[in-house]
Amino acid sequence: MKKILYIIIFTFAILIQNIIGNEIVLQKNNIIITNQDLENYKKIHKDFYGNIIEKNSAIKKLYLTFKIIDLQMNINPKFREITKKMIKTDLDKHKNKYSEYILKYFLRYEILKNDFVNNYINNNNLKELDEIINGEINFYNDIDCKIKKISMKFKNLNKNQKLTIISNLNLEVITMTNDIYICLNQKNINEINYVFNNIISDKGYEKFLEYVYKKIK
Repeated sequence: MKKILYIIIFTFAILIQNIIGNEIVLQKNNIIITNQDLENYKKIHKDFYGNIIEKNSAIKKLYLTFKIIDLQMNINPKFREITKKMIKTDLDKHKNKYSEYILKYFLRYEILKNDFVNNYINNNNLKELDEIINGEINFYNDIDCKIKKISMKFKNLNKNQKLTIISNLNLEVITMTNDIYICLNQKNINEINYVFNNIISDKGYEKFLEYVYKKIK
């Protein structure tokens, strides 16, 4: 009898957990966000950016992520296949840690966001980054990042080095030449992502959406 009661309680607990996980927190313009989607997104955001995002901000950003990527899928049929190759390594690496569904959207959004920011920076030089990124960039003679060659402030790097770094934030080690490597630390990554997010916020998400629609083909 006790065993049966335990099974009933256990089954009921799982049922309640599934109901809570599938609870809809936002339904707008054919986009549905469940509580489970939101929790997965918050976890990815925290691990990627190194900070906790509040619920309302997470809902807004996840909605925009869905909206932007769905828009891109519709206007550019090749986008899915192109980005599939680009995000494969990260998907394989984290598929057991996060929801693959949310992770795909998150990574594809990062690709578009970085492209938008890179374009903005190319058109407006790199002074915004120079003024905000204070951490030193470490250069190494080996791919394992053990033999340090030199450390330099971001503002003292040449344009090619800066663009190479901001275009490869997803890599733990960035190859500059055959025997020179840049190994970014978490502070470097957080500072650069902070600038990226500020640029998008300052210019407005509508400008970002306009850019996605017109430029990314």
